[in-house]
Amino acid sequence: MMSIFGCSQGIKLERYETKDPEIGVSMLYPKGWSHSEDRGSREKYYKVIFIEPKNTAGRKLFSVISVSAVKKSDMPETIRRLSAAAEDQLAKFGKMKDFRLMAKKETKVTGENAIDAVYYYMLPDMPLPIEGKFIEVKERAVILEKGDRFYFIKMFCQEDIYASLDKVFDRVLKSIKFLPKK
Repeated sequence: MMSIFGCSQGIKLERYETKDPEIGVSMLYPKGWSHSEDRGSREKYYKVIFIEPKNTAGRKLFSVISVSAVKKSDMPETIRRLSAAAEDQLAKFGKMKDFRLMAKKETKVTGENAIDAVYYYMLPDMPLPIEGKFIEVKERAVILEKGDRFYFIKMFCQEDIYASLDKVFDRVLKSIKFLPKK
């Protein structure tokens, strides 16, 4: 199911509806980006990922928007509340080179309580860096709790394009709808 919607900064958006009922979302995403769905090993998570085109000029890393659904029962026993899920997310990325938490706030997404965090870190510019060059990355993660699941809605991009892509991500967040379970 696809239709085109306008967006600020000349980026067009399309509507996407997951095929996998375990993910169960409908949302906008940038037109021309590829997408794929995945179920983790032993179906511990369900994910849809959107990746910008490979021919995007000036990128060392491709920008990504993703939505992951994780059943609470598949999370460690210490993670049963939204705040614990957010802290776990930040702890994982806190180990990255030059990690800095830029912002963290409580908010609402689709009427559900959520935590919205923005953080910065560095990644090697190659899988096996020879000269130790790094790329500045900024990521925004919105974690929300709905029913028996935590949803991790994330945007990952080079730091230098974050401001323009963040406006698109705001539109994506406002467009998310959770589909009824079949």
